[in-house]
Amino acid sequence: FLLMGVATGLGFGFYYRNMQKKNSLVRKQEHFLNLNIEQTIQIGENEYTEFKSSLRYDYAKKNTNKELEIVIAKNIAGFMNANGGKLIIGISDKGEILGLENDYFTLKHKNRDGFERRVYEIVNQYLGVEFCSFVHIYFYRKFEKTFVLLKLLKLLCLFM
Repeated sequence: FLLMGVATGLGFGFYYRNMQKKNSLVRKQEHFLNLNIEQTIQIGENEYTEFKSSLRYDYAKKNTNKELEIVIAKNIAGFMNANGGKLIIGISDKGEILGLENDYFTLKHKNRDGFERRVYEIVNQYLGVEFCSFVHIYFYRKFEKTFVLLKLLKLLCLFM
């Protein structure tokens, strides 16, 4: 009985310690996710925030490049597999607001609704429909330009 008690105590001790580490990560993630959009852009890119110029408009080639959608899907998957985060589309790597207007012209429905639909189609196509609920989309307007924040939740792994 003594050995069983020691083994059980050690098991719960390791479990408790592991949960404390995870709770610390969650608190750090929540801090970054709850910053307002201006603070987020001002801080710049980090392990919880990524900026992308567009969803599918190639600023270098000045036309539609559907390969950029794969990059967006990879970023979404990366955040979901890590600790979650924010993907802001319509912002340059330097924090300059470029807007989504060029992206709108590449879509069937040339507006916010069409853009939102396309984001969910990308998640569905490259990751799976079950992951759409981990993506929350928020539109912002500043300096007469619209940009979008994708708040990406961490996938919860039940088996370790």
